[in-house]
Amino acid sequence: MTMDIVLVIAGLLASPLLFSRFPVLPGSHTDDKSLKVSVIIPARNEEHSLPLLLDDLSRQTYPVHEI
Repeated sequence: MTMDIVLVIAGLLASPLLFSRFPVLPGSHTDDKSLKVSVIIPARNEEHSLPLLLDDLSRQTYPVHEI
């Protein structure tokens, strides 16, 4: 039981060090039309949900380059 508590505390103390390595994305440029977004949809036996997904993708505010 005490070993579990020690591991949890060690994990909490180590998390800032581990998560500080994530890259930071540049600020968003909503008016920049040179940026392109491609959407890849891995699907198998999804004939019922694909029309809903494609409809949602067509309603996005940022134009999708390709699906």
